[in-house]
Amino acid sequence: MGLRGAGHAAGLWGFGAGGKMEGGESFEETAIRETREELGVVLPGAKFWTVANTIYREEEKHVVVVFMLADMPAWQSIRNIEPDKCVKLEWFKWDKLPEPLMPGIVHLVDCGYDPFFPSIGRLV
Repeated sequence: MGLRGAGHAAGLWGFGAGGKMEGGESFEETAIRETREELGVVLPGAKFWTVANTIYREEEKHVVVVFMLADMPAWQSIRNIEPDKCVKLEWFKWDKLPEPLMPGIVHLVDCGYDPFFPSIGRLV
């Protein structure tokens, strides 16, 4: 998890990598690129998990978040490549996530999603 610094969602915990799609990219390509750019990890692939409709009322911002799953190669380690955007990175157990969380992740938790059992949970 990454604690967001200044800018969008400042002070909230989110997944370590994320960002906007570039023109012509697939969800998979975006996830692989953002993970490489923000964490220094080269993923062999990524697959669609779910999507969340999130609203940041304080920022008057509406974001559709596409969540992807991937296995991180064991020989790689994460690095905080963008410390201006991410104050710190930490590992947490899914049932002991930090607070406050980004709204999309709150929604995942509230709906019973679990990245270790991706077929469980349903967005409502």
